[in-house]
Amino acid sequence: MILTTIPTITANTRPSALERIILDVMSRDPMQFATGINAIDGENVFVNRISGTTKQVDDALSEIHSRYIDVHIVLAGHEQYAAPLATVDVDNIPYFNIDNDAALQADIANEQVFTLMEHQCVTFFPGEWHRPMLCVETPSSIEKIVIKVKADWL
Repeated sequence: MILTTIPTITANTRPSALERIILDVMSRDPMQFATGINAIDGENVFVNRISGTTKQVDDALSEIHSRYIDVHIVLAGHEQYAAPLATVDVDNIPYFNIDNDAALQADIANEQVFTLMEHQCVTFFPGEWHRPMLCVETPSSIEKIVIKVKADWL
């Protein structure tokens, strides 16, 4: 997991390949993306544009992926996340949905909670559980994107 801000990435004079993808997506005015999936480079890079409402932790599930890196970027509003600081072997998760590259679970041990504000982002790598879209105090509106990057393509 990596926490950072869009201004920090923008100021980097030698951005990584992943940072270049983030900058490319941000240069396309993601607030104007249609809600749902927006193709950038076929199945290698796409953006899920989300316009929604944050939830109480008991109403949210943790997710994990094996093939894709998730870069969550808050465009407007704020949200909390819960995530353990450990990576797991996705091959050992019996209910993993290979077609959707995801598993969902209600109870994850040792979750750490943190908040993202506008123009902040968090990157989750394959094998890292994360519970997004949590409310800070009460449910509120949020505008965000999740950049999905195929890990073996990067």
